[in-house]
Amino acid sequence: MSLWRTLAHALGRRAAVWALVGLLASIGFAIVELAVSWFIQAFLNVMGVMSPKVVVAMGPDFSRFSPHMLGAALLVVAALRGIFQWVFWQSSFVTQEVVVARLRRLAVYDVLLARPRRYVAASALQGAIGEGFIKTSSAVFALVLAIGGAVQALVLWLFMFHVAWRPALLTTVGLVLVAAVVTFMNRKVQRVAEQIPVEVDGLNAGLLRVLRNALLVRVLRTEHREHKHLTTFIERHLGHSVRATELANAVAVLPPFMGVVLILAVLAFVGGSTSPSALLSFLYLFTRFVQAAAVAAQQSGQLVQHAGHAKRSLSFVASFSPSEIDDAMREIPIVKRPGTLLSIQHQPPGFQLRDVSFAYEGSERDVLSRLSLSIAAGQCFAVVGPSGVGKSTLLGLLLGVLSPGSGEVMVGGMPAEQYFETQKPRTGYVGADAFLVAGTLRDNLCYGIDAQDFSEAQLWSALRAARLEDQVRALPLGLQHLLNEDGGGLSAGQKQRLCLARALLLEPELLVLDEASANLDEATESEIAESLLALRGRCTIVIVSHRPGILKHADVRLDLSNRLNAQPGLTLASVNHNIDTTTTNHDRLLQKA
Repeated sequence: MSLWRTLAHALGRRAAVWALVGLLASIGFAIVELAVSWFIQAFLNVMGVMSPKVVVAMGPDFSRFSPHMLGAALLVVAALRGIFQWVFWQSSFVTQEVVVARLRRLAVYDVLLARPRRYVAASALQGAIGEGFIKTSSAVFALVLAIGGAVQALVLWLFMFHVAWRPALLTTVGLVLVAAVVTFMNRKVQRVAEQIPVEVDGLNAGLLRVLRNALLVRVLRTEHREHKHLTTFIERHLGHSVRATELANAVAVLPPFMGVVLILAVLAFVGGSTSPSALLSFLYLFTRFVQAAAVAAQQSGQLVQHAGHAKRSLSFVASFSPSEIDDAMREIPIVKRPGTLLSIQHQPPGFQLRDVSFAYEGSERDVLSRLSLSIAAGQCFAVVGPSGVGKSTLLGLLLGVLSPGSGEVMVGGMPAEQYFETQKPRTGYVGADAFLVAGTLRDNLCYGIDAQDFSEAQLWSALRAARLEDQVRALPLGLQHLLNEDGGGLSAGQKQRLCLARALLLEPELLVLDEASANLDEATESEIAESLLALRGRCTIVIVSHRPGILKHADVRLDLSNRLNAQPGLTLASVNHNIDTTTTNHDRLLQKA
């Protein structure tokens, strides 16, 4: 999309309307200022301060008006001035808030509903929502104010020429010089401000890394090292922000100072050749002009200061199609997973990967390269290997969450993404971190489904298969036992088994266990492995794990560890991965080193 179309999509209709209202209000405000200048002359004339013989610079003859009439009219003008000013500021604020809301909705849409699925870095998303979008909205706010101030200044400048062209011409020459200085200063602000998002990215990525490995950091006693690393980003961010603000404030104070200089120049060089009435009106309008120009200059500095975040946000908006943006802004009804009573046939899917390669955006190295494998429907497929070899990436490809850079990922004879979108299979998933919601045990068991589709017996059967029935029956409230969002009151293993029970409740056609036994003891892990054996043939199971207990009944294992020892120039396919899935020896490690 072009820059203007991208900006239009970022604003949306509501924000665009408010921005237009603000623009019109700024014009109305400038016209009211012209009326105020006329009333000043009228009062001075009526009160005898200015000779009645002096001709007003503009407007009707005020000799026909009494002081009371002028006072009443001036109150009306003042009220209009206040209304225009309120509308202008309100429009700027609403535009700002609407833009940040739209950006956040796009981010949420990108994570949950966007097609095709894209890799979204958690640190980048956290930085965008936490600061990037807010600074972008501040840039929009500054843009609206800067345009409004510039429009006011332009209208007042035209009135100044109408009232007294000689002083207006003199001040215009000075203002051109001021504009040149402001432009120069804003370029310096831009150079400094471009570093601010970089420091924010570094801080967010570092914080996320430390939070995920907090225990490791404490065990290795590297707290001071990590603290220094993170505070370096904080201090750099502070330094760049202070410097950018310092320059932006210098831009803001320049127009008022030069305004005083230009007033003195007008009085010294052309004041004597201009009528008192015209000079008085000109000075008032010029004062208001300088104020409007100062607002435009100050906000232009703020706009440049936040331009780095704004550019990133606009690039983010441009990555979506217009239809996707419309979808992100609509209220989407909640669709629950089909319950057991709503589906009759069990059709577990098979998997085929044909010469698949994948690399994350910005990376020069493939995470997976030329990978081919075939898993029959109803088999148990295990993926093993140390951290960082691509297990989670392979899982994302199998589930249609990621799209391969080359090759094909087929599920049930269809492209993976299409299969999960159109077939909507009953899929159970258990990850390394237990995903629980605030509510009862029953609420967590039935998360995403209609609880009425399942009987009490089915709920207890799922808990029994996950080896959690006895612990739940021992609770005073049983299935009505309340949990907070992190599952407080349950051990790490109990939380994991509750998530497994939720996955098994649906009698899934596809069951995915991603390091699901990480928090289980060996005995419980072995019992759950026996429960999985009962699903053979009725459910395709994909297990990602480094623990042998849960893998003992796997029909096929894929070891990705050879990738770490691959010689330069060798692909995954050339090292290992033409897999024969016809074997029934689940203890055999299929690899060709």
